[in-house]
Amino acid sequence: MSRAEWSADTRTLDRRLGDPPAFDPPQEIDGKHWTFSTSWRRAQTESATVNPLNDAEWMVSMSESSDRHRVVFVLDRATLRAECSCRGFEFRGFCPHVATLWWRWVR
Repeated sequence: MSRAEWSADTRTLDRRLGDPPAFDPPQEIDGKHWTFSTSWRRAQTESATVNPLNDAEWMVSMSESSDRHRVVFVLDRATLRAECSCRGFEFRGFCPHVATLWWRWVR
């Protein structure tokens, strides 16, 4: 019986798969019209600096702001846990800092 081997050469994988397609949101989700929030828009249009602090925390700053924010972004078993120190997250439960990490994670 032969055994398949996998190589971690990401350059080969990148060439084979290519870049992911642009995000194309659905028109509706559960009967509600889809809209881009400011957080999603910023995460996709602004550049960001992301530095790991440890296995679960990141320091994120967006190019349009001089503020840096500590973001918890970690898988807890099969559940993604995210939290940010910014006021947007405090008031809305979502922010461009979390959106940026999510966008990088799925890409």
